[in-house]
Amino acid sequence: MENVGKLNKKFKKWFVCGLIVGSSLVLSYNSFFRKKDNAKKDLITVVDKSPTYSLDEIQKNKEALISYSMTDAFRYGVINSISDYVKKAPHLSDTVDFSGDLSQMITYGYYQRIDGKKQVVITHINPDTLSIPNLSPKEKRMIASFAKYHNAETKRGAIKAHEFWHQNTNPDTQNNDMFILSDITKRGVFEYNLTTEEFAKICAHDEIGSRINSLLFLREQYQQEGKTNIFYGDFAFYGKAVRQGKINPLSENPKDIEQEQYFIVKSMLEIWEKKHKHNYQDYAIKKLTSHKPMSKGQKSEYDKALDKIYTFIWDGKLINLNYISEGIIPDVKLTEAVKDAAERRQLQEQKAEPPLQAKALQNNGR
Repeated sequence: MENVGKLNKKFKKWFVCGLIVGSSLVLSYNSFFRKKDNAKKDLITVVDKSPTYSLDEIQKNKEALISYSMTDAFRYGVINSISDYVKKAPHLSDTVDFSGDLSQMITYGYYQRIDGKKQVVITHINPDTLSIPNLSPKEKRMIASFAKYHNAETKRGAIKAHEFWHQNTNPDTQNNDMFILSDITKRGVFEYNLTTEEFAKICAHDEIGSRINSLLFLREQYQQEGKTNIFYGDFAFYGKAVRQGKINPLSENPKDIEQEQYFIVKSMLEIWEKKHKHNYQDYAIKKLTSHKPMSKGQKSEYDKALDKIYTFIWDGKLINLNYISEGIIPDVKLTEAVKDAAERRQLQEQKAEPPLQAKALQNNGR
């Protein structure tokens, strides 16, 4: 879910004046990997994007791939970038009237099951200057300015990239029987074998990964247009780093690329910890009710889920940026409320599980 926000008074100046304020992070000039000898050498892996199917078979599945999974569509050559997918993938539109009420809650985008099918929904802001009498010219300009900013193609593209990443990590597996291709994504990350604590962490990582995908979409726009002012809000740190010469999205030097990739993931996790994790704790607590007990005798698939979330389209390749499983970047920390909810869920699952003796009797009765 993207930008579920309350338009409070502190943003009033921004709406009137058009200012964009973002956070700033410090980038180390020294490569992390060149300093850490025990780092896994192949951690940043290029993922194979060439499944062995005929062009005719892929063409028959093109439309389904475009509405199912960004990375699957890329692997089959149906799209060549995040921007390409954002242009081609279908979504629903939801129009919201905005009349200047700064306490209004606006959900700019979401991904959920609608009429039996998972779909991405993107909000269009309608500037409503008629329903409230006696609006001043300044207030009308503020309303129109906000709508224009939100409805701009680049802004909406970044929100689409966010929501389409949720779709990518949690595709509509209930409706994937239309495919004749066998090696598409079969499970969403919440269907992996996870403890309740790991499941709660995946709630956070899935959101962080979607935010990173938005940044990578904007990175593609920068590579085409060379404008750093597109990096707004949570992404302002990236534009600042480009302007200061600390990262270079146009460089083909492997060391520069390595530096930039690590910087992006580390910075976005830090922003999550400082600004967002408490805002999403209610979502994680509610989501925990859908957790299924771990399959006995099978290992945790937490690292596999992280691989899925942090494998992005990067300059014509699929790149695995899962630094978390190796401890190179610290894992997310759950809030106390979410941690307590995970523990309660685990106790519920344990109580619901038949005792070992009862299990033995069940097996003997087969």
